[in-house]
Formats: sequence, structure tokens, C-alpha cells
Amino acid sequence: MGTSGGGNTILGNNELYYNTRGVWINSNLDAADGGLFSINKDTGQTIWERQISSADGGKSISLSLSANNTLYSPDVYNDTFTAYDATNGSLKWTYQFSGGHTNDESKIADDGTIYTSRENTTIIKIYAFNSDGSTKWMYSTSTNYTGDIKSETRFALTSDRLYFGISTADSGSYAPTDHGRLYAFNPATGELLWIYETGNISSSIVVDADGTVYAVNNSSSAIDKKIFAINPDGTLKWQFNTGLQDMTYNNIILRSDGVLLLSKNIFNFDNYPIVLIDTTIED
Repeated sequence: MGTSGGGNTILGNNELYYNTRGVWINSNLDAADGGLFSINKDTGQTIWERQISSADGGKSISLSLSANNTLYSPDVYNDTFTAYDATNGSLKWTYQFSGGHTNDESKIADDGTIYTSRENTTIIKIYAFNSDGSTKWMYSTSTNYTGDIKSETRFALTSDRLYFGISTADSGSYAPTDHGRLYAFNPATGELLWIYETGNISSSIVVDADGTVYAVNNSSSAIDKKIFAINPDGTLKWQFNTGLQDMTYNNIILRSDGVLLLSKNIFNFDNYPIVLIDTTIED
């Protein structure tokens, strides 16, 4: 026996899509009872279901839904990126990575391009896939980091910018080295537009209507934490120092009134109140 793996649920027009990972058995993840499901959101009736097998990338834990009814799922266990037909659950295509581990995050642009990432502790690769599974472009980060790459942020996407960040940690002790960076790419071509040295940043990046990018320093070490507002050209708009703290900021959300909400906790995961930052105040 084992414990059930986590899943992911997303909402379509009239459907809920949900997947499960299978179970852990003797330190191995078995996909035998993992599956992908489509459920009528009004009645709860199953529209279709598909067993997820290792042959089609199937210990997936994340889903994205495109406008053309395609479900995309990066798989951190089988190191694949898979596309399914959301109307019937059939497999459309699978991309097999080699070396490292895929991120469990993907982002879909209005033109149907899908973005995801892959890391092998020293290099992160950003992939842009066309809707047919062909590679549109790929960017490989340099290796001149202090410390191994620890984790990647979620993507943030505008009409002319794709944002992505990293955090670093010592290769031996895994202690944060705080040499994270924020990257800006041309989403159409993969051209690197700029890099901003933020230090380790949180898992979320948000962009406002004017194109200002907000990122938050996110290291579990007792260092000065910072909130960054960065212009679309990569120059600093403003920076707010929250002081010397032994805590992390997990997520950031930008409200419609310009107030930035940050959830924070200390390293032992005790919850702290949400921090509010008014981004509309110039000083």
C-alpha cells in the first residue's frame, strides 16, 4: 500500500479537469491508479477518464488548459511534457526531456505557445513549445552561479515579456546563497532581454497594467528581505526593504486597486499575517 499522490484541478467552460499521480509503493511512484478525469461541473458526472501510464508521461501533477481545448501537463517524475485532447482525453503528443527535472509549471500565451522549464542544479532551460509539440525556442542559462540552482518561480507573461526567476542554495549544505535572478525574455523569439540581480525570490512574480514587475526576496536565511518593483526595461522603479527577517514570502498577488498582498511565514512554517504594500504611492 502507499499514500495517494496529489492532484491538480482546473476549470473549463463546462467541465472540471482533475488528475492524480498514483501511489508511492516501496519508494517508487506507481501510476497504476493515477488518472486524468473530465467532470461536468454542474452535475458531477464523469465525461471521460483516462488512466495515466508511464508510456504517455503519466505521473503528472500539474495541468494547464489552452483555448483550443488542449490540456498540458509537465511531469517532474517521468521528465516529460504531455498534451491531451480535453474533449476526450486522448493523447496528442509527448516531449521527452533528458537530464535534470522538469518544472511542474507551464504558461500558455494567447497565440498557443506553451512555456515550461527544466533544471539540473546548475543550468535551467526555458522551453517554448508550439501547440503541435515542436520546439519554438529554448534558452539555457549560464553556469556562473554561486551555489546550485535551488528552485524556479512561476512564469509571468505579458504581450512582449516572459518573466522567470530562480533561487540558489549551497551544493553541500543546501543553505540559501541568495544569488537568485529575475530574467526577462522576448516570448516570441526567446531573446534574453535583461537580468536583474534580486537575490532569491519567491515562487510568484506579478506584472501590473503598466508593465511594472513585482518580485520579493525569498530566502529562509536571516537576511534583509526586499520587495522589488522593476520597469519593463529592467531598471529599478523602487525597492522596499522589510528588514532583517528569518522568514519567507510564499506568494504575491496584485489587487486591482494597486495593493500588493504578500503571504509570509518563517522557516518552520508557522503562519504570519499577510503583508500589504500600496504600489500607487510614489515615495
